[in-house]
Amino acid sequence: MNEDLAEIDASGRLLFIGLWCLADREGKLEDRPKRIKGEIFRFDGISSQEVDALLNQLREFQLIIRYEVDGVRFIQIPNFLKHQRPHYNEKPSSIPNPLPTKVESACDQGDNEGARKGGALRSDSLNPDSLNPDYRSKDLSTAEPPTPSFSVQDLAILWNENAPPELAKVNLPFKRPPKVMTKMRDAIKRNHDRRWWERVLLKTRDSPFLLGVNDRGWKASFDFMIENAEVILDGKYDGGKPSQPKGWGALKESMQRRRSDAQ
Repeated sequence: MNEDLAEIDASGRLLFIGLWCLADREGKLEDRPKRIKGEIFRFDGISSQEVDALLNQLREFQLIIRYEVDGVRFIQIPNFLKHQRPHYNEKPSSIPNPLPTKVESACDQGDNEGARKGGALRSDSLNPDSLNPDYRSKDLSTAEPPTPSFSVQDLAILWNENAPPELAKVNLPFKRPPKVMTKMRDAIKRNHDRRWWERVLLKTRDSPFLLGVNDRGWKASFDFMIENAEVILDGKYDGGKPSQPKGWGALKESMQRRRSDAQ
């Protein structure tokens, strides 16, 4: 967890989460505050100017990079590829990388904020690992590359490839509101082993109840599986009985009483 997020207000933290959902496979997106407001704060009373100010705040804490190439402004999330593993079928990014010497905001033309904080950004500020406080103490010549983590997108692909035909597949790339995506990422952080989720999927496939064999005809969804993965694996939904007509229990008791009276 990045402790700098604690210094940012709730709207800024929500914006940062939302940017992860809007970014392409390399963690880049167009720097268009009005459009970003429409995607993340559609139903909130936050103006595009306030969104731009929040983006500046995220930039000051080095959580994002705001830059311009050929007159077009973009945003990059430095640590995106450290925590995400895009699907191989996802289209390559069409957004250029930031220039190594100059980074500026969409609204800080003539702003000397960077100079007051120590001048132009160094080239290592474009390295995702440079946001780690221990970065400069590491011997980069011997450091091993980070192991790609299992992501919500990976799990969505696994679901589509293995879920039985009774259960609905999800659209890819998988998207949910920021708060829901945060909960899903937390669930995967608790159990980040792909094989663990494969076992959850297998238990889901083997459960008649989760496949719709219940009195309501209800079927499990991808979202339900993530939220209830632990109890599914523990066997809470094992087994299942064919659906019975409403009132079957009362009719069965009545028939049993009649047999008893006849005896």
